[in-house]
Amino acid sequence: MLRDITNQKVCEKWPALKKRKIQDGSAKYLSGSNQESKNSSENYIDRSTSMGSAIDLSEQLDRERKKELMEVRTEKGSAKSQLQHLQGKLWEVRENLPELQVEVDKLQKEYEILVNKCSEKEVKIQNIGKQRVKSINDLQVQFECFKKKQEESFNNQINIIADECDKKASAVVLKKQKEFYEKEQMTKRLCDKNREELKKLQALLEEQYKLKLTTKLLERERMIKDLKQSIESLGSQLKGFEFDKHKLSDSLSRQKEENQKLDNKYQNVKREAEKFRQRTDFLRVEVDKKASHLTDLKERKHTLLQKISSFREGEIELKEKYIEQHKLELELRERLQNLKGNIRVFCRVKPSNDHIAFDIKYGQASQDSDLKDHIEITKPKDSHDSIPASTVLNHLRSYSFVFDKVFDQYATNQKIFEEVGQMVQSAIDGYNVCIFAYGQTGSGKTYTMSKPGDGVIPLSIKKVFSCIKEYKELGWSFKVDGQFIEIYGDSINDLLADTYIRKLDLVLTNVSTFALKSPAEVNKLLAKADGNRKTASTRMNDRSSRSHTVFIIGIHGNNVKTGKSVNGVLNLIDLAGSERVDKSQVKGIHLHEAQAINTSLSALGDVISSINSKNSHIPYRNSKLTYLLQYSLGGNSKTLMFVNVSSSAEHFNETLNSLRFAQKVNNTHIGSAKKIAE
Repeated sequence: MLRDITNQKVCEKWPALKKRKIQDGSAKYLSGSNQESKNSSENYIDRSTSMGSAIDLSEQLDRERKKELMEVRTEKGSAKSQLQHLQGKLWEVRENLPELQVEVDKLQKEYEILVNKCSEKEVKIQNIGKQRVKSINDLQVQFECFKKKQEESFNNQINIIADECDKKASAVVLKKQKEFYEKEQMTKRLCDKNREELKKLQALLEEQYKLKLTTKLLERERMIKDLKQSIESLGSQLKGFEFDKHKLSDSLSRQKEENQKLDNKYQNVKREAEKFRQRTDFLRVEVDKKASHLTDLKERKHTLLQKISSFREGEIELKEKYIEQHKLELELRERLQNLKGNIRVFCRVKPSNDHIAFDIKYGQASQDSDLKDHIEITKPKDSHDSIPASTVLNHLRSYSFVFDKVFDQYATNQKIFEEVGQMVQSAIDGYNVCIFAYGQTGSGKTYTMSKPGDGVIPLSIKKVFSCIKEYKELGWSFKVDGQFIEIYGDSINDLLADTYIRKLDLVLTNVSTFALKSPAEVNKLLAKADGNRKTASTRMNDRSSRSHTVFIIGIHGNNVKTGKSVNGVLNLIDLAGSERVDKSQVKGIHLHEAQAINTSLSALGDVISSINSKNSHIPYRNSKLTYLLQYSLGGNSKTLMFVNVSSSAEHFNETLNSLRFAQKVNNTHIGSAKKIAE
C-alpha cells in the first residue's frame, strides 16, 4: 500500500519535474545558442584584424558547440530512458489509475513538441556552424592575400637593397682596381727609369774604357814614333842603339804588364757591371716589395689615424675632467688652508752639537687642538736662567707647547717642504704669502730657508716653475720676477745690485727686479745675494747672519681660455738670530749689529702682541722689518713662521723664550686671507 502511494506521488510530480527539466535544458540551450551567436558575431569582427586570434576563437566556439550538443543529446537520451521507464510504470498502474493515460498522452505530446524544438535547434546550430566555416575560409583567403602581398613587398625591398650593395661593391672594386693600376704603372715607370740609368751607366763605362784604350794607343804610337826618330838619328851608333834597344825592350815589357793590368781591370769592370745588373734586379724586386709594404703602411696609417682621432677625443675629455678636478682641488686646498689658520707656526728642533741636550718629548696634541703637534721640553739640572728662585723646585720642570707642526732633530728639509708646499701653491693661486724663520742665532734658520738644493727658498722656486709647467696645459701663462733685499741695521740694501750697498727708502722704489725664467737662473741670483749678505763669526755661531733678508717673488698669470688672471706674491724671509750679548761677547760694530737685530725682533713681538690684543693702532713703523711685514701680518695674507730652536742644554732659556714667542704668534688671528686684486 505504501509503495502504491509513493508511486502515485511520483507519477503526480513527474510531469511537472519533467517539464521543468526540459524547460531548463531548453533555456540553457537557447542561452548558449544566443551567446554563441553573439560571440561569433563579435569574434568575426576581431578576426578581420587578427587571423591568429580568429582561428583560436573559432576552435574555442567549435569546442563549446560540440560540448553543448553533447549535453542536449545526453539530456535527450536521458529523457527517452525516463520515458520508457515511465511507460513501464504506466502499464503497471494503468489498471488502478486510468486517468494517468490522459496525462501520459499529454506528456507524450509535450515530448514530441520538445523533440521538434530540439530538431529545429540542431538545424540552427548546423547553419551557424556552416556560417562559421565560411567565415573562417574567408579569413584564410584574406590572410593568404595579405601574406602574399607582404612577401612580395619584402622581396622587392631585398632586391633593391641587393642592387644597391652590388653597385657600392662594384664602385669600391673599380676604385681599388684603379688605385692598383696606378701603383702598377708607377712601379713600371720606376723600373724603366732604373733600366735606362743602367744602360747609361754601361754606356759610360764602355766609353770610359774606350777612352783609356785610345789614350794608351796614342801614347804607344807617340813612343813608337820617338823610337823611329831615335833609330834614324842614332843608326850610326850601334852600341848606343843596342843599349837603347834593351831599354826599349824593358819598357815594352812594362807596357805589356800595364796592358795585362788594364785587361784585368776591364774584367773587373765587367764583373762589377754584372754585379750592378744583379743588384738592379734585386732592387726591382725590392721595389715591388716596398710597393706592397707601402700599401700595408697606408692601411696601418689609416688605422692609426683613426686611433689617434679617438685618443684625441679621449684627451680632450680628460683635459676637461682635469680642469674640473683642478678647480675642485683649488677649492679644497683653500678650505684646508682656512681651516689650518692664516698664521701657522712650525717648530723645528736643531740637534745638539755637544751631545749635552735637554729632554724633549714629541706627540700629538689633545683632541681640543685638532691637527696640532705637541712639544714638551724639560729644564736641565745645571741650567742657569732668569727664572725667579721661588718658582724653581727640586724636581725638573717641564714646559708644553702646541704648534701646527713640530719637526724633531731628524726631520729633513725635504720632509719639511711637504707641508710648506701648500703655502707656495697659494701664492701661485693669487694670494700674498709670507714664510719666515725666527729663532736665536745658530738655531738653523738659514739652513732651513736658504740651504742650496733643499732649503725652503730653492724648493719653493722649483715648485713655482713646476706648477707653471703643469698649468700650461690648462691655458695659463706666467711671468715671474724677483727682488732680494737686506735689512741691515737701520738701512735697506739691494742684494742683487751691482754696487750692492744702496740705501733704499721704505717704498722700495729702487730695488732691482729680475725676470725669473728657470730655477738655475734663480740659483745664480741667490748665490750672488748670499755673497753680498752680511755675516760674522761670533762665539755662538761661526757664520752668524747680521741682517734680515727678504726674497720677494712676484707671480703674474693669465689664462687665455678663461680670461682670468692672478697676481700672487711669495715673501721668503730669513730673519737674523736673536742673541744675548753676554753670551756672544760681541764688541764694536758686531755689538751694534746685535742690538739692531734684537731691537727689530722686539718690535716684531710688539706688533704680534698688538694684533693679538686687537689694538686699534699697530706699531708697524717702529722698525723697517715690521714695516715690510705689515702686509703679511695685516690680515690679507697667508703667513707661516718657522721657530727654530736648539736642543743644546746651554741654550735652554733662549729655546724657551723662542717657543713662548711662537706660541703667542700661533694664537694670533689676523682674519681671512684674500686674493690680490687683479
